[in-house]
Amino acid sequence: MQVLAPDVVFIADGGGLAPAARIPVQGADRVGKFNCTSEPEGDCNGGGDHLAQRRTRCPNRDRRQLAVISLVVEDGLVTQIFAVANPRKLTRLSEPAELAR
Repeated sequence: MQVLAPDVVFIADGGGLAPAARIPVQGADRVGKFNCTSEPEGDCNGGGDHLAQRRTRCPNRDRRQLAVISLVVEDGLVTQIFAVANPRKLTRLSEPAELAR
């Protein structure tokens, strides 16, 4: 909670295939209460993003899902959090990608 900006925004992409917030979660209190923890698995996109196992608590079960989590930090506070958990978008994480215009 101490590193979240008061107006932090959490945006998730589950693509309808993985559990994710359907609308952006706004505000430090709401984002802080959004019940998920992540365990770093490695870096991606040159180290700016993190591949993580996200643990989500559901009423009757505990399940894990793979996600890429990106943070935007401004003046030492997290202002935006992006989590991509859509399995179709995570299929090629271990493959190098060539970027070109």
